[in-house]
Amino acid sequence: MKKIVTSTLLASLAAFFVLITADTANAQQPRWARGRTRANVNQTIRRLETETDRFRRELDRALDSSPMDGTRREDRIEDRAAQLENATDELRREFDRRGDTWWETRENVSKCVTAARNLNRLLRDRRLNNLTRNSWARVQRELNTLAGYYGLPRV
Repeated sequence: MKKIVTSTLLASLAAFFVLITADTANAQQPRWARGRTRANVNQTIRRLETETDRFRRELDRALDSSPMDGTRREDRIEDRAAQLENATDELRREFDRRGDTWWETRENVSKCVTAARNLNRLLRDRRLNNLTRNSWARVQRELNTLAGYYGLPRV
């Protein structure tokens, strides 16, 4: 009787171990990424790239025609905008490189969100024209969508 119980217990543990390792081998995708498709994320990144480029152009024009033109404050704002654009470009490269493991670009998305937060702090109290403000709102919307896909805090 003791031998039957021991062998049944060992067989159950072996089956449990096989199920656990098979699940982790087949389901490397984290819980927050489940239900998301690579195509959805790719489309959002594409829109983010477009909106970031548009925002950079609008911001440059707005700053050049503002009292901040030629100041260190303008330089800081432009540097932060460049950091966001560079982080977005790096996200695109990594996302394309990763292929079916797109969720492994979470750190790149986090860098984009951080860069946007830093820029947002500088822009918060600045008087920007409507075109630039609307452009920034579209960048934030795409970044917040992306942050939601990756389970990250919003801008």
